[in-house]
Amino acid sequence: MKIEKKPAGAKWREELLTKITAELDAGRIVTIDVQTPVMTPQQVARELGLSRTTVLRRIESGELRASKRGNRNVITVADFERFRAAYLGDLGTALADDF
Repeated sequence: MKIEKKPAGAKWREELLTKITAELDAGRIVTIDVQTPVMTPQQVARELGLSRTTVLRRIESGELRASKRGNRNVITVADFERFRAAYLGDLGTALADDF
């Protein structure tokens, strides 16, 4: 069973617990895995119209928070959203200063 978003209504918790209990009663193992959506530097670059190298420089400077999975950088969607808001705000200020 895979839940991507919190279902609407209050009954979903009860149904979930019923399903988990049934699996455990049947002698099965139940595993709950929480995953945080992430992006690669290439995906961030594509979304913002930047080069991958620029994104990597922003990671190295600490402007964009990233973590390592093996030898690769990954950026949570939440960190990307924060960075994008700050980046677009800075870009808008820079453009306004030119006028």
